[in-house]
Amino acid sequence: SDTAVGIGKVPEAQLDVKGTIKGINMTKCPVFFDASAQSTTAAGADMNFNTVHYNVGGGLSGTTFTAPVAGHYYFSIFFMGTYASGAKQLWVSIWKNGGESHGTNSRIYNNYDINFGSGQHHGQNAGSAILHLEVGEYVKMRNEGNQAVHGQYNRFQGFLLSA
Repeated sequence: SDTAVGIGKVPEAQLDVKGTIKGINMTKCPVFFDASAQSTTAAGADMNFNTVHYNVGGGLSGTTFTAPVAGHYYFSIFFMGTYASGAKQLWVSIWKNGGESHGTNSRIYNNYDINFGSGQHHGQNAGSAILHLEVGEYVKMRNEGNQAVHGQYNRFQGFLLSA
C-alpha cells in the first residue's frame, strides 16, 4: 500500500505500479528436452526422436523442436550408424527453419574408408551447437549421409541458455 521509494530514511519519490510485471525465472530453466529414437532413421530422412524423456516448456514434438521462448539455445546430439559395409558416410545436419544452420558448420559426420580393416562398421558421432531462435522458429536433425542411423544408441538434447 505504501509506494514510497528512496535510499535512506526519507523517500524522495512515489512509485505507482499498475499492471503485471512479467519475466523468466532463470533460477529454473524454463525450456529443456531430452529424447531418443527407438526406430532406424533412413538416409535422407529427419531423425525421429520418438521417445521423449523430458520436454519442459513443450518445445519438442516428434522430429522438431520449436522455440516457445526467444533466446539462445544449446543443442547436442549423439548417434550411431547401423552395421554397414563399404564406404559409408554417417552424417547428420542441424536444420534451422528448413535449411542447414550455418552451412557446413552444422554438419556432424565421418566418412568411413573401405580400405580400413574389414570395411564393416557402425560409425559413431556426436556434436553440438548454440543457436539463436525467435518464438516459433524450429530446429530438427536430418540424416544426410548414405548410412542409416541405428534405432538405438542415440540422443537429442537441448535447453535455453538465455532469453
